[in-house]
Amino acid sequence: MDRSKSEPFIGEIVNSLVLLIFYAMKYTPVHFIILLTLLVTASCSGPQKNRPELENGFLNLSDWDFAADGLVDLNGSWEFYWDTLLEPEDFDLNDSLTADYINVPGGWATLDSEEKSYTEFGCATYRLRIKVPDKHADYGFIFMSIFTSARMWVNGSFCFENGKVAT
Repeated sequence: MDRSKSEPFIGEIVNSLVLLIFYAMKYTPVHFIILLTLLVTASCSGPQKNRPELENGFLNLSDWDFAADGLVDLNGSWEFYWDTLLEPEDFDLNDSLTADYINVPGGWATLDSEEKSYTEFGCATYRLRIKVPDKHADYGFIFMSIFTSARMWVNGSFCFENGKVAT
């Protein structure tokens, strides 16, 4: 992403304003309110495209322009299959698989459900289907944190493993 030297990066603006707010705290509350207003105004960059909703294990990005609209979080309601480790061909071969849904990020042990409860220890399959604008383009994933072992497939091809997944 090219920026001219005269165009400040939003992080630089926020850092500068945070320093100004701390400095302003030595002064009156009026100074603080003025600087807070400046911070809110600086963070408003005009109308932004609504982020697509991830619901029931599906995310439609077919109208999303990553260059213009930015990255997309994969937070939302993912398909969830408790106590089983499924691979892509399992979904092709078995139409009778029934998914539960779990909010990501989050853990299964914290779910409050009258119908089902999950122990703290166990294994599960999380599944997310994403429709992209160009199925031949290259896409990437940024993993902020995976605290357990995990395997990932994209379009049926194995592409990532963290630790050793086992039952």
